[in-house]
Amino acid sequence: MQKQKKKKYKAAWWAMMSIVLVFMIFCGIGVISAMNEYTEADAEYQEIREIVRKTEQARSQGVTGQTAVPGAVKENVGTQTEKSAAGTEEEMDLKPHTIRGVQKSNLQIMEENLTKRIEEIEKIGENTHIVIPLGFLKGFTESVLSAMRSESNRAEQNQAMFEALHEINGDICGWITIHGTAIDYPVMHGETNDSYIRTTYSGGYSVGGSIFMDSANSADFSDMHTIIYGHSMADGTMFKTLYNFTDSGFRDRNPYVYIDLPDRRLIYEVFSQYYTMYWDNVYQECYEAGPEQLEFLQRLSAASEYPVDYEPKEDDRIITLSTCYGRTGTEYRYVVHAVLVREIR
Repeated sequence: MQKQKKKKYKAAWWAMMSIVLVFMIFCGIGVISAMNEYTEADAEYQEIREIVRKTEQARSQGVTGQTAVPGAVKENVGTQTEKSAAGTEEEMDLKPHTIRGVQKSNLQIMEENLTKRIEEIEKIGENTHIVIPLGFLKGFTESVLSAMRSESNRAEQNQAMFEALHEINGDICGWITIHGTAIDYPVMHGETNDSYIRTTYSGGYSVGGSIFMDSANSADFSDMHTIIYGHSMADGTMFKTLYNFTDSGFRDRNPYVYIDLPDRRLIYEVFSQYYTMYWDNVYQECYEAGPEQLEFLQRLSAASEYPVDYEPKEDDRIITLSTCYGRTGTEYRYVVHAVLVREIR
């Protein structure tokens, strides 16, 4: 009897160990697969940014018939580092930390800051490794200096750039950039909200999908309320660094969201951020300019987790940036609201 019991225990032990082993192998395969998907997605976005860099280089050298870099890309000189010191002359016309504020820029100081940024990037390359190649970052930083001296207006630059982007995918409706974050991506506008949830801008599959606009919105950002979605990826990509706005100090240093369109640049200023649920009315509400829009904006402003000096107006146009909070399939969301403060053509 004892021998039979020992045999049973031994058999059960081996069965349990076999299950654990199979589970570990399965998890390992899953991790490797996910890493490959992240790598492939990152490679795709590096590819499109490389196209941007090359077309800007061609333009700066006076080659005709080439495309130009949208300002959103040129001015994003890093991923996780804050870039509040960098920017073009036109974007620095906005006074930091003040809604609708205006101040004169100092071109010489900005050139000096950008030159220092290039030196910093070169030093970083000697000591560490970052996701996006340092040469790529340096190239875009240098392109800012070139753009600051360029006589071409924003509309001409963006039109040429989007002609190249639309050859890749006609659903690319804009480009979003937020300084101090890793957010520097094309914005997609699909037939449904599922079109790009697991699909990259080039049509390939990726867990991270794409940054995409609500399918019910107008692709030209003309609605009073435009919603943009992005996954919160564990590797820091897509809308993961949107959480930087939970820090009021970060918002003060990096208050603007830049949206480049084929014919202009839109500059929004963040005025509210908070956690909510996916069924929140914020995802359904969109009004014409008037009392209802004013009341809607007042509610969004009041919901912010920290106060921002913002007085809503009936004709204010806003964007909502939305990402998931928690595990896959969670009902929780994190949203950032920003009001349009300037258009540059």
